[in-house]
Amino acid sequence: MKKPQILACAAVLLFGVQIAKAQVGIGTINPTAQLTIDAGSSGIAPLELTNTSTAPTTNLNAGQLAVINNELYYYEPNRGHWLSVTTIPINFVRNGNVSNQNMYFGGRITNQNAGAVMPKNGTIVHISATSSGGNATKRFELRVRNGGANVSVTDINLVDNGLNDDTVDIDFSAGDNIALRARDDGNGDITNPSVILWVKWRE
Repeated sequence: MKKPQILACAAVLLFGVQIAKAQVGIGTINPTAQLTIDAGSSGIAPLELTNTSTAPTTNLNAGQLAVINNELYYYEPNRGHWLSVTTIPINFVRNGNVSNQNMYFGGRITNQNAGAVMPKNGTIVHISATSSGGNATKRFELRVRNGGANVSVTDINLVDNGLNDDTVDIDFSAGDNIALRARDDGNGDITNPSVILWVKWRE
């Protein structure tokens, strides 16, 4: 091969490597990320993810997105689920000193079979709680129930009259109701407790 041809081949290879490493712009010549999509004023959506009725099951990795039943989900490998981008808070409170009572949900509803009824499968991914005093390590029971019976019971213990736990991984199914009850372990009441369950839909 002649020297000019060798130089030409080298240039093509080098150029190809640079292209492979370059940022990509669609609708722009000045991408600001590995992939930048600029729809401008075209009125066209810059990205479309095709809706699916079932969650993907192969080649799963953190950071993946999917539109499942017309809602945006991301894959969460630590919990092994597709979880909705949307997070829904469910709040339980009770005024005064609380010893061994159900917490209020939706006003003053305390019946454990009348808690928050879940419209979809989901996962409780975060619990935050606070109180104004009393037993600083009060224990609560988080009950997932269906048909008048417990599906699961999870203990929640406050720390210094509060809690902020984002490692929670409690599944429930559509039609289950969620109730929360303070428990009397013989170490005193808690005052004005408030507990928020942070829920994501699950596929």
